[in-house]
Formats: sequence, C-alpha cells, structure tokens
Amino acid sequence: MRVLYDSAAVIKWYAERDAEIENEKLRREVEELRQASEADLQPGNY
Repeated sequence: MRVLYDSAAVIKWYAERDAEIENEKLRREVEELRQASEADLQPGNY
C-alpha cells in the first residue's frame, strides 16, 4: 500500500513542530534568566 503525503501539509507540520520546540527552548531560557535576575535582586547583594 502506498501512502501519498501532501507535501505542503508535511512542511507545515514540520514548521509548526520546529516552532513549538524553539518556543519551548526560549521559554526555558527566559525562566532561567528571570530566576537568575531575581537571585541578583535579593537585598544585600550589591
């Protein structure tokens, strides 16, 4: 049995998946930076 994929749909799926992965990486980076800056803002850390 042969399955023919609509290449536009496949490209769209990969693009959306890549975007989700990238967004997740960025969310993690932002969260790490936020935690680091909060640690730097503790009183007495000047």
